[in-house]
Amino acid sequence: MPLALSTISLRRPFWQALAGAGVLMVLALSAMALSLALSLGGAGRLLDRLSRSQNQLAMVTRIEADVSRLRTDVATGATGQPQAASEIVRQLADYRQSIVAEAAATGQGVGKGQTEELANAERLARLFEALRGDMLAADANEDGGKARVRAAQGRFDDLAGQIIARERLETANAIDAMRQLRGTMTVLGVAIPLLVAVFCAAGAGVMLASMLRPLRVLEDAARRAGQGERISPLQVDGFAEFQELALAFNRMDDQIRAQRRALSDVNRGLEAEVAERTRDIEAGRRKLAEIDRTRRLFYSQIGHELRTPVTVIRGEAEIALRDGTASPEMLREALEHVVANGGFLQRRLEDMLALARSEDGKLVLSTERFDLQDLLRETTRLAEPYLRSSGAKLVSSLSSGGGPIIVGDASWMKQGLLALVDNAAKFSGQAGEVRLSFRVGETTASIAVSDSGPGVDEADLPFLFESYYQTSVGRARGGSGLGLAVARWVAEQHGGVISAESNSGEGLTVRIELPVAT
Repeated sequence: MPLALSTISLRRPFWQALAGAGVLMVLALSAMALSLALSLGGAGRLLDRLSRSQNQLAMVTRIEADVSRLRTDVATGATGQPQAASEIVRQLADYRQSIVAEAAATGQGVGKGQTEELANAERLARLFEALRGDMLAADANEDGGKARVRAAQGRFDDLAGQIIARERLETANAIDAMRQLRGTMTVLGVAIPLLVAVFCAAGAGVMLASMLRPLRVLEDAARRAGQGERISPLQVDGFAEFQELALAFNRMDDQIRAQRRALSDVNRGLEAEVAERTRDIEAGRRKLAEIDRTRRLFYSQIGHELRTPVTVIRGEAEIALRDGTASPEMLREALEHVVANGGFLQRRLEDMLALARSEDGKLVLSTERFDLQDLLRETTRLAEPYLRSSGAKLVSSLSSGGGPIIVGDASWMKQGLLALVDNAAKFSGQAGEVRLSFRVGETTASIAVSDSGPGVDEADLPFLFESYYQTSVGRARGGSGLGLAVARWVAEQHGGVISAESNSGEGLTVRIELPVAT
């Protein structure tokens, strides 16, 4: 259903309910006012009736008294009898006129009661005329006349008494009617306001319930909307204003959910972008860390590598200078060692320049085939001057001729082996011995370098090949803790493994096993 038609079908405005309640209130107040007006009208009629009854009662009572006085005056021969009789006649006429006026005041004409009263009034007037005639007759003082006067007086008094009794009865009835009307007005005065109050309370309760139910529904919807729950389609009963408010809640909920979906899509896009940027940054960080680690490792390795040839060059030069009787052949050999190590230094410097120019800071090893036994002989030849300068002796078990072929970088392999020899010479000390052995298997070649030093504790063996790790003996004898780390790196770059074994007091043996090329 379209929104406009739904809104029209639910339109029961609150002001219409208030107008209906106001109309009911006006009707109730009108009924109370009408009842009060009718009661007051009835009270007025009863008061008029009571007043006329009392007036007629007084008139008849006075007529009766005047007739008795007239009789006394006649009996005593007092003067003014005609005037008194005329006054009584006038009073009788007034009494009759009051009955007619009472009938006219009721607006219903002369009824049965007024007819009887008129007949009694006329009869009373005739009885008075008869009584007056008897009293004024010449023989009124005679016994017969007196008897007629008493008889006429008796008839007049009887009728007057009946009229007085009737008027008293009407007065009593009017008073009773007044009491009943007062009770009725009291009941209406209490009942109508009470009924109005009850109806007002009931109407207020219904309206309050009609307002509280949708308000509770809307309150619950607002709470659930605040918690992110879906509230539409929301429907409420009651006034049209609440139903239109529910429709507004539905539209608001749809808009909020649409905005949340849009925001969620934007957040997902941002999260994906942030995750991608984070991955890029992390990859860059790892790359920089790898470059930094590689460069630091390279500089530590190259520093250790450069120290060895510098030491050899210095040792050869010092030996040649100390020996004043050195032959040209010996000096030539020393110069050859200086030239060889100088060339090695030049190659390492060129590697450093190449590393500085590289983008990722990684050192790329060459992959050439070389004879491992020839490399060992070259290594021992380069190490002998350094060993002689340190006072150690090199003992090798190398044979003449060719050996197994290794694929890799001969220069770096030579440096790794020189690092092992340098480490063994440091721990062998003066008059110590460095042993280099070589063994070839079916698929691997094993190189072992042993020293005659104090050896290494078993707890230190797993950490010997870590960069900058030194045992207590190593720290006492100097060094940087990089020699064995360089040897491990060289062995791993050639696909080999390195291990160490030692017995306390019997020296340390470091073994490298390399794969042999087929």
